[in-house]
Amino acid sequence: MNKEGWFVSIGSNIDPEVNVVRIVEKLIGIFDKLHISPLAFTQPVNIDTEKVFINGVVFIESDEDAASLKSSLQGIEVAMGRPLDDAQRKIKDRSVDLDILCRYEAGDEARVVEQIPRESYIRPLFILLAMKLNLLKTCRVKLCGPTVTLLIDGSLFGKLLPPSTGTVTPVV
Repeated sequence: MNKEGWFVSIGSNIDPEVNVVRIVEKLIGIFDKLHISPLAFTQPVNIDTEKVFINGVVFIESDEDAASLKSSLQGIEVAMGRPLDDAQRKIKDRSVDLDILCRYEAGDEARVVEQIPRESYIRPLFILLAMKLNLLKTCRVKLCGPTVTLLIDGSLFGKLLPPSTGTVTPVV
């Protein structure tokens, strides 16, 4: 892949069906090119709650530096009601959760392999997106939960298509 950019995890466990759509819409409003993994319902990890999450991974084509990207992502979190100054924010239910996973620079596929997240709820989604972007060779992946498809302005997002189609997710 000749693109460069950032892998970012996305998630929500407060009205996730609504808020994940809002997250994607806000990302589309900021970034020109966005690739989205399948989206999956996942059980909470390291948080005392019964509310399930919808999680996914996006690849944002951007040459922004980490600080600038983090500022943009935090702007989305604040706009969606997640305060930055709450010391308990990591262990509370959330309408939005955006985390930078790693940077990809053209030709640096080895770094992608090194940066595969360990967390069971995000790892398979990262791998599927990296495979879609031809950054990882085909491998078997067990999803962490049922998948979800979003319809935003006539475009499907997060849909897991059969491998024969050659496409896992649409590019906006």
